[in-house]
Amino acid sequence: FVSIHATIAYQKQGGGTDSYNFHLYKNGVLLPGSDVEIISGGATADGSISLMYGTLMELNDYIEIYVINPISADDILIKDLQLVIRE
Repeated sequence: FVSIHATIAYQKQGGGTDSYNFHLYKNGVLLPGSDVEIISGGATADGSISLMYGTLMELNDYIEIYVINPISADDILIKDLQLVIRE
C-alpha cells in the first residue's frame, strides 16, 4: 500500500476562464475518486493544487498524472510538480 502526494503549480494559457480536470492513473487506468476540478482564468491564471491518494502497488506499476481541459483548446502550463510516494 502506498500514499501518493502531488503538489502541482500551474498557469492557464490563453484568455478567458476554463475548467481543468487533474486525474491520477495507475498503469493507464483512472484511479476512482482521484480527480480534482479547478476553474482557472482571469485573476486566477496562476494557481496550485494538491492531489492525495492511497492505493496498492506491485512491482512495475506506474503512476501518471493527466490534465484535461474539457471545454476549450486552451493549454495549461505545469510550472512545478512535486510528487511523493510513500510506502
